[in-house]
Amino acid sequence: MQQLIVISRLSPWCTIIKKDTGVTIGDVCSAIYKEYDIPSFTALYYCSSHFYSYSYTDHDITDAEFGSLNQRMQEQIKRTAAANFQQMQPPTQGGWGGYYPSAGPDRLRRVDWLRERVYFEGLVKDDNYAQGRLGFKAPNIFVMDLVS
Repeated sequence: MQQLIVISRLSPWCTIIKKDTGVTIGDVCSAIYKEYDIPSFTALYYCSSHFYSYSYTDHDITDAEFGSLNQRMQEQIKRTAAANFQQMQPPTQGGWGGYYPSAGPDRLRRVDWLRERVYFEGLVKDDNYAQGRLGFKAPNIFVMDLVS
């Protein structure tokens, strides 16, 4: 298969992976890592150096995408973004052992949209979901399942 389309029930994005010699699992792992910046894919990122992903090049959630969500979901994503941001900060060294709050994230990333579901479970065929989501079905469309 020279082109694979990966969609998810958890996000509005579509990842298209193309490779003339055939798409490999390494290409899929690399594309998903780049698309969502999922920390759990870090170890798999080296799988392949030759892939083409023609979907989204920016990992941030746009204002329009964020605005399409209800208030509850927006708050959940903001909390996840703050927690993810804190985890990425270097540990505070020495000093008096006091609490020094750092600034929060200046952007919301796609991985924040996924909240706690950042572990890859697999790709499945679901023609009914593809038809409802994309308006068509094809043998190269797969739904990505993620778990917490």
